[in-house]
Amino acid sequence: MLGNLESTSAWYIIDLVVTNLSIVGSLLMSYFCLTLLRYSPSVHVKIVLFIAIADFLFSVANILSNFEKNDEIGLLCKSEALIRQTGFFMTIYFAAVGGVFASNISKLPTDECKDKFFKKAIGYGFLICLMPSLG
Repeated sequence: MLGNLESTSAWYIIDLVVTNLSIVGSLLMSYFCLTLLRYSPSVHVKIVLFIAIADFLFSVANILSNFEKNDEIGLLCKSEALIRQTGFFMTIYFAAVGGVFASNISKLPTDECKDKFFKKAIGYGFLICLMPSLG
């Protein structure tokens, strides 16, 4: 028995369609960002790439939630929760990093400074994303 997969309500179908569109969109954005990074490695493209990866993680967690049984909290439930929280934190964090970077881009004089900013942002971001696994 697969739990919620047998449900055919309108909200379930809408959730499934939107989740699949989100997965396709995040994969396309990742592909375009990786293609752009080969030709011009800019920090803007890297930030968009990380937001696309975070959206992909969140969408995978939505799909995994359809395979859970309602009466037990098992490994699948815990894995889905960890993936969902990581995707959630990454989305908010890298959207904020993009905003801070866009507002301060004129204050960073060289590409080296921009890369240092991005590397620090990545480090702090992964530390923040580890928080759900600690609790």
